[in-house]
Amino acid sequence: RTLSEISIVLGDLAAAGGYTVPEVLRAEEVVVDAQHPAVIEAEQILADQRVKLGRTRRAAPEVGRTERRITFVGFTALFIAIGYISARVGGMIPGDALSRVGSGQSVFFSRDPHLEALGFIWGPFPTMFQLPFIALRAFWLPFTSSGMAAIVVSALFMAGTLSQLLAWGVETGTKQWFRIVAVLLVAAQPLIWTHGGNGMSEACWLFFLVLATRHLARWIETDDTRSLVVVGSAIAAGYLTRYETAAVFAAVLPVVGLVTWNRSASQGVTPRSAMNR
Repeated sequence: RTLSEISIVLGDLAAAGGYTVPEVLRAEEVVVDAQHPAVIEAEQILADQRVKLGRTRRAAPEVGRTERRITFVGFTALFIAIGYISARVGGMIPGDALSRVGSGQSVFFSRDPHLEALGFIWGPFPTMFQLPFIALRAFWLPFTSSGMAAIVVSALFMAGTLSQLLAWGVETGTKQWFRIVAVLLVAAQPLIWTHGGNGMSEACWLFFLVLATRHLARWIETDDTRSLVVVGSAIAAGYLTRYETAAVFAAVLPVVGLVTWNRSASQGVTPRSAMNR
């Protein structure tokens, strides 16, 4: 369209200058042979790209969006309520969760406020995620006195984990009733709602593991490099949450290497043949 507009403008300029632009007759048009090998190859490339694009975008972004929002908001409220009842009413909150809140307070309110006050015994991410809520303790003291900052963070990440599972079901084309039932069964597991409201680091860790697994499955199916980037980022974030993620990295690395080798071999390209070229 842009070339046509430029052609029209140039034709008008030529006509204004007194030059007659000859029109291309129908017989002078170049007819492309549909059976030409280059045309067939181009059509095959376009067909492959359409298939690949269709597999990459198996579900429209709008599909399941309402489900994910309801899941995230609803379970966040549920886990916060469970944590509030346990901490404020029952007085039961793990000591490790309170220790992380204390480390977060040192970042803002110690004699020497600095980020390194988070410490190095645990992974820094769970405590870092609590900092925005710890900074609000002047508005609501239970954020730190009762450990509610840790409870809110664990509730958000556990609800995010369930939302990730729901999104995974949408991407794979699972029926709505099935993926909803699956998420509800996962949420009913005692350790899920326990760690979703106790302020510990398991909720954050589980979120990053599910995120990495979901995108690893997507990469295996679609060969979308962006999904592999998400896998690496999620595993790195998981390591900064809990150091046990090193075992996850050790398990994922050979899977990625094996899938990459098989794909290269199916295309007639292997690392050894590439070196010989």
